[in-house]
Amino acid sequence: RVSRQWLTFAEDNHQEYVEIILAPFIDRGVTKGVMGIARDVTAFQRNEDELRQQKQALRKLLYSDELTGLPSRQAQIERIQALASQGRNFSIIALALNNFSRIFSNFGSTMSDSVIAGAASSTRHLIRGVPDNHIELHFGSEQLADASLDVVGMDKGVCVVLKLRPTIK
Repeated sequence: RVSRQWLTFAEDNHQEYVEIILAPFIDRGVTKGVMGIARDVTAFQRNEDELRQQKQALRKLLYSDELTGLPSRQAQIERIQALASQGRNFSIIALALNNFSRIFSNFGSTMSDSVIAGAASSTRHLIRGVPDNHIELHFGSEQLADASLDVVGMDKGVCVVLKLRPTIK
């Protein structure tokens, strides 16, 4: 039997994470004793913990857009593929910020980043009222999108567009 646990040593109160292997001594079906082997795996455990944290950080970078807090392009692709494979009805409404290049040219990246983040925040607050029916997306420097689930037909899609458009105008 193999187990892992933290041990605190009375001598100096330090802790080590140890892996303990217990093997019984059996003679003619009777347990005569148990042999135990313990080894310090503290460094190994700390490395595993650090690796787990790094994986979580990388996953966050891969699946969310730092500027807007919206799902990243990779997350969008995977979500849309999942919806399609589930046979879900959905429509994607792309929102382009007109004259965005002028903002960037005249005011620089800090201001243009603020405009994108503000537009994303505005659309997020507007469509949050319909739970589980929308996925906000950030497609590129000046493009946002809303993937509306179970919105079928041009008339329903137009209603969503009309609801979103004034918010980011």
